[in-house]
Amino acid sequence: MTITNNKNNVVEKSPASASTLAARITAEGFCSPDLFVQRIDPLAKTALILRMSAEAYRATSFLDDRLLAHTPDGFVMPYDHLVRWVHAITAPPRPIHFIFHAGRVGSTLLSRLIEEARGVLALREPPTLRTLAVLHDALTLPKPTFSGAEFDAWLGTQMRLWRRGYHDTRCVVVKATSDTARIGQNLMQAAPDANAILLNQSAESYVAMNSSASSLPDLHSKASERAERLSRMLGEHETPRTTGEIAAMSWLAEHLTQERLSHPWPNRTLRLDFDQFLLEPSLHLRAVFHHLGLDAPGPLIENTAAHPLMQQYSKNPDQPYSGAERAQRLQHARRDDAEEIRRGLAWLDCVARAHPRAAAALAA
Repeated sequence: MTITNNKNNVVEKSPASASTLAARITAEGFCSPDLFVQRIDPLAKTALILRMSAEAYRATSFLDDRLLAHTPDGFVMPYDHLVRWVHAITAPPRPIHFIFHAGRVGSTLLSRLIEEARGVLALREPPTLRTLAVLHDALTLPKPTFSGAEFDAWLGTQMRLWRRGYHDTRCVVVKATSDTARIGQNLMQAAPDANAILLNQSAESYVAMNSSASSLPDLHSKASERAERLSRMLGEHETPRTTGEIAAMSWLAEHLTQERLSHPWPNRTLRLDFDQFLLEPSLHLRAVFHHLGLDAPGPLIENTAAHPLMQQYSKNPDQPYSGAERAQRLQHARRDDAEEIRRGLAWLDCVARAHPRAAAALAA
């Protein structure tokens, strides 16, 4: 939770830039999303503020540290000062919605497609959401450093910041980091007007896509938390050991987490299978826009499959990547990683025999 990125240190040592932004805050407060709270550190009680723009939000695929190389300036301020500025925001909060996903299931593409609707401000994986998830996990420790009331206050501050908009913003759509759906219930309770898209894919496709070399760092970095979360939801289960088994465990943890969101709020959540989406993108995208209360852009809906966004890699728009190329990559994964896929699906079958909830997830 500490701010250690080298670019952050440069930001702190940039008095001309910091003074410019400080002057803007004094004049305008925190009403505009142009002042983006990129990181909070509850231990040091600081917040990193970066300058953004509507164009920058639209261009960036992630708001995490990859953003730092592209922001013109920023500075660190005491967190309690930020809270006071947030309380002073006078602009009405915009409606907010969420995309919760299992990771590598097309969430960035979906976010960019939704962004094509008039008046949508898309926030793709704000890092403060992950910090909130870690804080919430810490509440279960024998002697937590923070209280539940403090967590609620931090969540409320970030929620108010996410709800800011530009003059033409009709709603904000936050794409969560894949493993932060674990605080999805807190987010949905804090924003009673919010709807959510729950994005996943079949277990076999997920294991295949996440067993490839390019997926491994992300998969393994999140494995420990997902395993602990799955144990809380299922009880004792077979320990995953191989890459395929870890991918299968990750799929099951996220599937059951999404299930926990859909049951209390069946009318506020829409489950979406990315494999099915790619088969009939216009049909499913129309349902997504309807669920979020947005006017679907006619040209986009009429032929979604031919839209330029469907022909590029959403995480790096300069790189071509079509549905056909994705299908080819999946085919190669099934060939090259067949043994890991077999192990992952066998692990799921084993867990399903012992746990009816896991069996139901596989049958869904």
